[in-house]
Amino acid sequence: MKKILKIQKYLLLFMMLFSALINAQEAQEPQAQPSADELAKELANPNNTRGTLNFNFDYVHYQGELPGAKSQNSFAMGFQPVLPV
Repeated sequence: MKKILKIQKYLLLFMMLFSALINAQEAQEPQAQPSADELAKELANPNNTRGTLNFNFDYVHYQGELPGAKSQNSFAMGFQPVLPV
């Protein structure tokens, strides 16, 4: 049981560091906003890369007064691809 909790703690730490690095990279790249005509041309191109692949990590630590309620944890990873069609 302790080994599982240790793995969960390291997994949570890894997810937090990974998301912080991704957010830091996005914040450092200021880009000019393209015009509507430029966006239309890019979206009409089938070889374009106007899409995102988002990974959302959720960690929930449950609390309550029922027996064993404070020792319950939950991890969830959501994958949300956004692709223009």
